[in-house]
Amino acid sequence: MIGGLHLRFLWAGDILTLYATLSLLLPLFRVVGDRAFLIIASVLVLSPIAVDASRVLTDDGFYPTSALTEALAADDATHGSLWQVLRGVLAGVRAEFTDGCERSWLFRIWVIVDSNRAQKVLALFLIGLRVARRKLLIDPAEHRYLFRRDMFAGVAIGLAFCVLNW
Repeated sequence: MIGGLHLRFLWAGDILTLYATLSLLLPLFRVVGDRAFLIIASVLVLSPIAVDASRVLTDDGFYPTSALTEALAADDATHGSLWQVLRGVLAGVRAEFTDGCERSWLFRIWVIVDSNRAQKVLALFLIGLRVARRKLLIDPAEHRYLFRRDMFAGVAIGLAFCVLNW
């Protein structure tokens, strides 16, 4: 509720709504074992690669946000472009600011879906739950080997994909 109010009245780029919505799913994972946590988190982290590869390989034939894109275009045709509203926001007009917050929720959802953000955030939540469940941060020195191994693996994987993107 706080995220929804924040989205409506304060800021259209609200991460609180995404976090609050995804956190509602976390109790469902209470009974999931550690191995399943890692498998689910891995699938969620890798799913954006699969989605984006599908978009590229099908020349945007597979486009998860196509319905949202059409809805945004229809809204722009009816009420004017969101960017026109946001220009009024930048000019400091309160009515345009409120209207911008009210209208930008659809754009915000489009950004979350198009960037595959929900899957990545849920994966990080699950990893955090696993870390908390195993109490790894209570005594970090005890788990130094694990942290170093994960750090070096993460850097190696990150650099490899960075080179591929370059």
